[in-house]
Amino acid sequence: MTKRIFLFLISIITLVRFFFIEEALLEPHAWRQSDTANYILSFYQDGIDLLHPTVCWLGGYKVLILEFPLVEAVVALFYHVFGPFHIVAKIVFLIFFLGSCYYLYQLIKYLYNEKIAQLTTLFYSLAPLSIFYSIAIHIDFAELFFVFGMAFYYLKGIDKGSTRDVIYGSLFAVIAFLTKIPYAIIFSLPLVYRVFEKKQLIFVLRHLLIFSIPISFFLFWQHHVETVNGAAPNWEYIPGYRKFTFNTGSGWYFGTIGQRLDITNWMTIGNRLFTEITGTLGVLLVFLGLFLGKINRFLWLWLLATVVYVFIFFNLNLVHNYYQIPFIAVLCVFMAIGADEGRKWLGLINPLWFMVPIVLFALESHSYAGMYYFQVRPMRVAIGEAINKSTKPEDLIIINHGKMDSKCPLFLYEARRNGWQVLTWKLDAALIFKLVGEGANYAAFIRDGELEQELTTAFKDYSVQEIDLIEGKKMFLYQFSLKR
Repeated sequence: MTKRIFLFLISIITLVRFFFIEEALLEPHAWRQSDTANYILSFYQDGIDLLHPTVCWLGGYKVLILEFPLVEAVVALFYHVFGPFHIVAKIVFLIFFLGSCYYLYQLIKYLYNEKIAQLTTLFYSLAPLSIFYSIAIHIDFAELFFVFGMAFYYLKGIDKGSTRDVIYGSLFAVIAFLTKIPYAIIFSLPLVYRVFEKKQLIFVLRHLLIFSIPISFFLFWQHHVETVNGAAPNWEYIPGYRKFTFNTGSGWYFGTIGQRLDITNWMTIGNRLFTEITGTLGVLLVFLGLFLGKINRFLWLWLLATVVYVFIFFNLNLVHNYYQIPFIAVLCVFMAIGADEGRKWLGLINPLWFMVPIVLFALESHSYAGMYYFQVRPMRVAIGEAINKSTKPEDLIIINHGKMDSKCPLFLYEARRNGWQVLTWKLDAALIFKLVGEGANYAAFIRDGELEQELTTAFKDYSVQEIDLIEGKKMFLYQFSLKR
């Protein structure tokens, strides 16, 4: 296809995204989006501090590093221009997604040719996961912008012995390593292979200082993360609470051997790759690419490294569908090769042949996305609005609602308040009073019926509002700074 047609199609795909953009945080994973949105809002309200970002569920302490928040800081700057609206944030994240499309296109064009690069980019932009997360308040496609930029420049630098490209690659790699290093290290294996394939080991050794810059920054950043997160309050009496350090969180990242030996877990991840990336048509094209196409070793190693990434960070991949996002690009390369080989096999010569697989894939992907994504949970909104109307911005709120544990930002962020989320499991008045001692002004209990007698008796001296929500639920909002 011509560049003009390619850019036209990318423009249409981008414009269609705007029909899905709205102010509300949408499911799936509004939980993770709430943390990211809170980073942005705090930078907008309190000033940008890349070394000390804040969450809403650590009471008045607030400081917690989940990733290097450069992308969130960029969005906060746009808030100052256009206002603190989620729509603004989603458009900025869409721009980062388009940046990832650009560097993916450049990378595949360099590895193969323009036709395969165009098809890969179109498939990549149309995968169900891409449709949703490209316009979510979510950092993963912004991370891929830096990862693909890193891979493209490093590849050129290694092949051509170009110091300038290695410098560019390291600049992209610094942000990629600091933001989400598991995605970045996927390219380590194919790039190391490329060094030996092109007999460029001497060149790499001569430029080792430049190549080591991202690793040096990451080691510094990780030390800072351990120091800052390790300084969080010792609130172990809160069920589910933990400090976000490597020692306390490594199990969450890597999981257990037993998880890896359970075939149903692999089936769960495999099903996501099918339903949320390739679909039926994509699987057919991948197999055509595998059996008919000429797959270079860089692509094979890219795929292998992505599988290894899943094996290492198994629990993250099992729990969250967005950890399969690194699969999108590499699978879409196989799909593009398969589509082109299928054209040759069928003897198609019409220059518009590519519209058939693109349109069919777009219809299948948007059908899935419309059915399973872009959902609002009204209860989250109702709880947030009720707390927002009944409290002041400086108040610290305790929220108790079902199985939502201490790391949940959903209701506090929706209310634009700071405080604590506590589980119903092991909930008692003593826990609430300990958090009141930490500065809590209010406690909100969401119930289907009446509040437990133990709690009503313990809090009988304090003012309470009974607020009707939706779905037959009620909020009991106690004000601990005001006695009856």
